[in-house]
Amino acid sequence: MSEAYTVPGVYVTENNGASLSIQHGETAVPVFVGFFNAKKRPEKSAPLACVRIESWLDFTQQFGPSDRIKFELKNLTLSSGLAKDNVISQGHATSYAGSHCIRLYFENGGGPCYILNLEREAVDPQTRQIAPAIELCPDITLLCWCEFVDQAMDQSIYTALGTLLAATPTSGGNPGRFMLTDAWPTGASDSPSQWEFKAPTVAEKTQVASYFPALLTAHTRDYSEYLNEKHRHWISCNLSEAQLKLLKELGVKPEHGQTTVTLSQLIEHKGKISTVASGGAELASIIDAVNTHLPATIAALQEKADPVLLRASVAMAGIYARVDRERGVWKAPANVGIAGVTALLAEGFSAAGQKWDPPVPVRIDDALNAKLIETDINAIRAFRGQGIVVWGARTMTPSGQTDWRYVSVRRLFNTLERDARATLRTVVFEPNSPVIWEQVRGALDNYLNALWRQGALQGDTAAQAYYVQIGLGTTMSKEDIDSGRMIVKIGVAAVRPAEFIVLQLTQDVSAG
Repeated sequence: MSEAYTVPGVYVTENNGASLSIQHGETAVPVFVGFFNAKKRPEKSAPLACVRIESWLDFTQQFGPSDRIKFELKNLTLSSGLAKDNVISQGHATSYAGSHCIRLYFENGGGPCYILNLEREAVDPQTRQIAPAIELCPDITLLCWCEFVDQAMDQSIYTALGTLLAATPTSGGNPGRFMLTDAWPTGASDSPSQWEFKAPTVAEKTQVASYFPALLTAHTRDYSEYLNEKHRHWISCNLSEAQLKLLKELGVKPEHGQTTVTLSQLIEHKGKISTVASGGAELASIIDAVNTHLPATIAALQEKADPVLLRASVAMAGIYARVDRERGVWKAPANVGIAGVTALLAEGFSAAGQKWDPPVPVRIDDALNAKLIETDINAIRAFRGQGIVVWGARTMTPSGQTDWRYVSVRRLFNTLERDARATLRTVVFEPNSPVIWEQVRGALDNYLNALWRQGALQGDTAAQAYYVQIGLGTTMSKEDIDSGRMIVKIGVAAVRPAEFIVLQLTQDVSAG
């Protein structure tokens, strides 16, 4: 030792030895797949990409309202007149849910999330890009589909998202993602007692929770940002075959679909359009009229102030985040109030797969709730004095399988696996020796002990709550070590929610 110690006492030196600890990662980071209006237009050739959002303010700075304005230019001609009222009558709104879902998510306690924006007119070819885009963001743990268009699109999107739930060689086992879906009734739309319930078909049912009914919110549709001239690309125009042919001659291609272009495209090429001999001047005049009377069209739409109906699953994403933050991922996200909701409505599908119009007001009583439980669907219920409350905490796991019945148990194991995998990655290529085994065992023991002390695990003692095993002759053979395999075994006794509270009353009548 080169340093001379001259004064009696305790001397401490710090060595840069290897140490290992497991950090708790984010447990509820959703991705919302839907139709959004980005304020900055992506390049046409750019692949689908998830955009991270930190807050509602952050969202409003990057995206506008999702409700779309569409003009039927094929019905507007010079001969029919281009008076203001006529232009307004040809402009109508198409309601989408994207921006409203994000607002409801944050109102219910949501934190950082991701947006995956699909183009309404190009959903089918984009479906196969959904999974690769989400896989590029490994911190995503919840999957949500925002829109409610038709049954076929629902199933298509959920099938694409479902591929992200299954273990694959590249995911290294359970990928740790959980999907929130919405169920719908079938049968006579005005007879809840006759309803049967269905949920999207997903292979990995243990990683899915489904909710019913839909939520009528306090939000109203807002078109004010469409007055900004920079956002004319949010406004779409349907064209006639002759108009499309004219644009094709000029090399102007529709952005979405075969009959739709944006108003910004038409304005940009108006000068060239007006020079075309056949129909060019007329179409240029129509473009001017639509652009001039747009404020009046927007004002007419604003006066309607239609309330917004949303999927329950988007509010549940916020509740998952809030419960995880305040109580822990092991607490069931149930018996919790939902903010920003004024009523419950049933969104159903007809035999042809189209949405009911209008949705049906619904009150879920015990009998209807029993039907939902039979089909592994969680209810949203209204209770006097409590408001609108989440009244279910089950996954879509078939009733006979109890291991992954509850959302909190499934998500606790998802979290444990993700955290452990992220930390143990640091010991890849380290010596497969007792020194490293003890570091791994100690890190896992500390992590699980902290969960037990917080109430996530059952047992009066740590030994009853969990175990960690690693070592030669315990979890590994000499062949395992020679093959470069380090095997760790973990056992965890997860707490389960008290789903049924049984109150036993006894009347004790004593003789006088």
